[in-house]
Order: sequence, then C-alpha cells, then structure tokens
Amino acid sequence: MLLAAVVTIIFSSCKKYEEEIVPNNTAPPDQTIDAVTIENYVNKVYVSTLGREPDSVEKSFGVTLLRSSNVSMNSRMQFLDTVFAKEEFKNKFYERARIDLLQGLDTAEITQQILIDSLQIITLIGTPDSVYISYIQMEIDRLKEMKEIPDSLQAGVISYIEVHHRCVNNTFYDQLNMGSFNFVVSMFQHFLNRYPTTNEVNAGVDMVNGLSSIVFLTSGQSKNDFMNIFFSSKDYYEGQVRILYKQYLFRNPNTIEMNNGTLLYMSTGDYVKLQKSILSLNEYIGI
Repeated sequence: MLLAAVVTIIFSSCKKYEEEIVPNNTAPPDQTIDAVTIENYVNKVYVSTLGREPDSVEKSFGVTLLRSSNVSMNSRMQFLDTVFAKEEFKNKFYERARIDLLQGLDTAEITQQILIDSLQIITLIGTPDSVYISYIQMEIDRLKEMKEIPDSLQAGVISYIEVHHRCVNNTFYDQLNMGSFNFVVSMFQHFLNRYPTTNEVNAGVDMVNGLSSIVFLTSGQSKNDFMNIFFSSKDYYEGQVRILYKQYLFRNPNTIEMNNGTLLYMSTGDYVKLQKSILSLNEYIGI
C-alpha cells in the first residue's frame, strides 16, 4: 500500500511538471566564448586574408555578428563572406602569387618587357631573322595576359587557378627557372609543396621538351600540355589544400581533411569556399 502511494505521488508530480512546460520557449544562447577570443578571431582573419587588421567599423561588425549567436557556424560563414567579398582579397591573392612565383614582379616590368619585345619585332621585319617574329609575338601575348590578371580576376572572368597558370606561363618565370628540369621541379615545389619523384621529373621534362610522355596518368607532348595537365590534376588540388592548412593552421591536413578539402575544391572549383572551410574551424578560432 505504501509503495503504491509513493509511485502515485511521483507519477502525479511528473505529470504536473510536464503540464507546466511553456511551449516555443527558446533559451538564450550560452555565451561561453569570451570576447577576447572573438576579437582575436576577427583580427586574425583580416590579417591572414587581407594582410591588414580590420578598421573599427569592420571589427565592430564582425565581433557583434559572431557574439550575437555565440560564434555559430552560420555567423562564421556570414562574417567570412563579408571579408572575402572585399576587392582587397583578390588583389592580395595576386600579390602573393607574384611574390611566391615571380619575386614580386610588378605591372611596370611587364609593360616594359612588352615594349622591348614590340620594338624587337619592328627591327626584325624584312630581315633573315624575321622567322623569330611569331615566337616573340607569342611572348608578348603571354605577357599581355599577365598584365590583364588584376582586372580579369576582379571581374570574375578568370579563376584563381588561371592566375597560377598565367604566372608560370611567361618569360619571367622561365628566366627564374631556366631549363626544363628546373621548370618541372619548381612547379611541384610551388604548387604541390613537395619535390617530384624521379619518374615525375623524367616524364615532366620529356613532355616539356616536346616528347610524348605521361604525367599524372595523362599523356602529352608539349610544355602547354604539361601545364594544362598539371593544373587539372588531383595532385594540384591536394597541393592547394596542403598549402592552406600550413598557412592557416601551421600543420599538414590529416587524411580526412585532405580528402574532404580536395573533393570540395575539385567539385566546386571554389577556392574561397575551400579557405572558408578552414577559417571556420574551431581550431583556427582557438576554441
């Protein structure tokens, strides 16, 4: 009898408690991430992507947005969208490419070389050496494509991959990496962050020299073939994932991160989306 009475009381109490629950009552966000961490995150993103700290308006916007939802994934993406939408980001990407690949080559140097080559064509007209005119004109065309990179990138006419392609497909890169061997090795080191294997070097050099060869399971027989194969290979995408993890997290990606990042970049072609996937990680934020 006593046990039955106790059970009845407990059951009645639970039922009464359930009846008092207020529907559609959402608890406020748990403000567990401190303000300093959020501010540091905003600063770090700006410095990492734009090479500068945010101004007072940018910092206030980012901190308020992130704090309002306790740095939810949605707020992280909204914040990162505002940063990557700035014109500065594309300019900074090209600047880094020029520094890494061309020792800081600027537009004035490109313009000067175009002028020199154009004058050379004029002097060759009607001479026995006029056969070289078509070769020089090809060099001019490649330099003009280099010169157009900033405007074309801002307009969305070319991709970030195309920027890399143009930065190595010109006389300046050839001069810095003279010879087929150095050209092939530099491509692997700059974009894959590793040294090529003996087979990769031999096959790459043969292809660049105009011999039929196979690189990354794809056949070709010219320097243009080598570059086209290289920039469309899975290895290139993996290399970009590896480089970004080292740039932002100071470590190599693990197997899962490498597979996910490579698949994301290959399937979407969206370099910014790949960066956002890293910059939105708890590890990068420091939480």
